[in-house]
Amino acid sequence: MSQIAAAENIVIRMLPERWQLIQNSSEKPRVLLEAKPAEDVRYTVDFGSTRRLPTQGRLHSADVYQVIVGWSQEAQSWHLGLILSRELTATRGSRWCELARWPDPDQTVFIDSATETGANLARVLGKPFYRVDPQPIAPAQPMPLPAFPLNFGVWTMGHGDASGHPEEDKLFLVRSQDWLRNRYWRIFWYCVWTVAYLILSIATLTSEIALPNAGTLLPDPRLLPFLGLLTAVVLLFMIGRRAYEIYSQPDTFMIDTTQNMMSAWRGDRQIWSVNGLDVRSVYVTEVVKRNATSTAIEHGELNIHLGGGDFHFILQLEDGEAEPNTRLKEPVKRTQDEVVPLMADNVNTDLQAAALHIATALGDIPAWYDVRVKWWLS
Repeated sequence: MSQIAAAENIVIRMLPERWQLIQNSSEKPRVLLEAKPAEDVRYTVDFGSTRRLPTQGRLHSADVYQVIVGWSQEAQSWHLGLILSRELTATRGSRWCELARWPDPDQTVFIDSATETGANLARVLGKPFYRVDPQPIAPAQPMPLPAFPLNFGVWTMGHGDASGHPEEDKLFLVRSQDWLRNRYWRIFWYCVWTVAYLILSIATLTSEIALPNAGTLLPDPRLLPFLGLLTAVVLLFMIGRRAYEIYSQPDTFMIDTTQNMMSAWRGDRQIWSVNGLDVRSVYVTEVVKRNATSTAIEHGELNIHLGGGDFHFILQLEDGEAEPNTRLKEPVKRTQDEVVPLMADNVNTDLQAAALHIATALGDIPAWYDVRVKWWLS
């Protein structure tokens, strides 16, 4: 004889010619169900009523079709029961009749006990036995990355270079020509005003032009020509700065997935390159208004982290460029500065999406969203 405990103070006693389901109460153990070879299955009235079985307390052998032990994902337990005949099902509404169960979140602790009790019951009843094992749960499919093209500020991200030639094994961050035209236009006007200030200042110093009374802000009108020259110097500095930006700043970033390299280019000239193995993570920084649900951001920036405190600057959104495309139906309201992992399911702007694409292309390295909350004028 062997005994196996089940949930709800149930003990299953197994003998060569007898199978019993016993309630191990505090007063006296009570047989709830008993099965013998070539005999009807007998059970107590209350046990049968809770399972909608015939009220006479007997289950004919012909009404038992199969003995089943199966795993329930919803209940996280093993269940032992009978599959009943179609005729009996018509009166009770279900072919399944549970006899005992074993809670088992690990799925393996009580599998042998449940199987042994089920196999013994099937042997005594002379019925087929079948075990339904847990079905492997398919891993959740990761959310796909945002589709190309991505547009943020003067930058566009996709598989095509500046000429529009597609290369599937490379990612390109390409700067719009509007940025270059804007710089040239500023240089032109800086030059115009520089020439104007130089002409007026030099003409004033080299001729006897009557200087106006400058009033209380500038008591000595003779300083005006020198202020004009100083303004011309400042404008020359601004011209030089814009010219340096045009010459030095990259207009294209390329991520080569086959060679695991990221490089910056100005035309056909490579400015720098980084091996993907040296990149620890990708950071996207945005300055947002406190508690705002608007998609507008005050500042946006991309950096790659090379370990320790070493960050390599990629690009930033300039004034007037921080109007990203919203992707979340309910954007998160930010109340404090924080750094959170960036995933496909919490990407809200194209700048964030670009950071995630770069991290994926460089070997699925981590991507982080560094959010800075603007407290004033929130």
